[in-house]
Amino acid sequence: MPRTRTFEEEVATEMLIVRPDGKLVVRSSQVDEGDERRKDVASKWSEWLKIVESHKGPGGTGAPGS
Repeated sequence: MPRTRTFEEEVATEMLIVRPDGKLVVRSSQVDEGDERRKDVASKWSEWLKIVESHKGPGGTGAPGS
């Protein structure tokens, strides 16, 4: 019987973004990981998600009164 192995590997993600002015921007998760502004935005996003999740009603919309 062949043996199987599971490998977990963290790799950087790169994105090519087209800005509204038509300029192309390349972003790398490895570079952005140390960016204080990115950390602040990610932290605020996580906090917002927790708030939304805690307010979900039975309908699952997250809207007040649902």
